[in-house]
Amino acid sequence: LAYHVWTRWVFYDRRATALVDGFYARRKERTMLVEIRPGRRIAVYENLPASTGAPALIFIHGSCARMQQFEEQMNYFASRGQRVVALDLFGCGASDKPDDPKAYHTAQIKSDVVAFLEKFATPGSVIIGHSYGAAIVLGLSMDRYLVNTLKLAGFVCLA
Repeated sequence: LAYHVWTRWVFYDRRATALVDGFYARRKERTMLVEIRPGRRIAVYENLPASTGAPALIFIHGSCARMQQFEEQMNYFASRGQRVVALDLFGCGASDKPDDPKAYHTAQIKSDVVAFLEKFATPGSVIIGHSYGAAIVLGLSMDRYLVNTLKLAGFVCLA
């Protein structure tokens, strides 16, 4: 069942992407497609580069969603000078969408998020997850090595 739900969503999402082009067009200077692991490219939005050293609010969306769901929060915090980073999980939004259902296994997605955090998180960053993103965030919060290595300040889970 999960395979059919996911594959139908992936094919639908390819058609629906045109509906959110405005969101990505407004952020094209700060949105990039990044090969986070070999053969796995995800869309990443970053209003200020990591080189600033500023702590970030990092947004991770739920299943079958995209970073656009955090648009209001991203605008609010960015307008107040906060570093904001968001991603489209693999298979979502502007990220790559392969046909192989194994590419969407939770372990693969979690590995993508860890690689993403290693590249974009700065000391003091807070990771915010919604729905499926919250489940990923909960799993990451229990990884003491990751938390201590990246010097993360905290985690927020939204249902």
